[in-house]
Amino acid sequence: EGKPKKVRRVRRRKSQREREEVKDDEEASEDDEEADPAKERSSSRKRPEVDADTVDLLRKLIKGVYEKCAPEKLSKLPSIFSKYDGLEAEVYRKACRKYGVTPEIDLSRFEADDGEESA
Repeated sequence: EGKPKKVRRVRRRKSQREREEVKDDEEASEDDEEADPAKERSSSRKRPEVDADTVDLLRKLIKGVYEKCAPEKLSKLPSIFSKYDGLEAEVYRKACRKYGVTPEIDLSRFEADDGEESA
């Protein structure tokens, strides 16, 4: 008499569009910490060669951003550096943008200079 009636829930099947949106969201959130400059490596744009001293400077600047804004992620820096070897300027640019830090050096010299604009 006082027992509530059990309601059977029917799970609605997601449409193809909803499944694609979920898939896109999952892919976007997989590497939410850093945008993936490695994808840009495969593009036809050529990046200027960077000498070892500049690479060291950029890595120190990246480390500084992480020390200041995300110290819990410092342990990930070695894997980030190896994954994005040669793309330190792009990693630094994106880290500065993500954490709202003004870059300490002019990054325009690391832009591709073949007339294409970055997206």
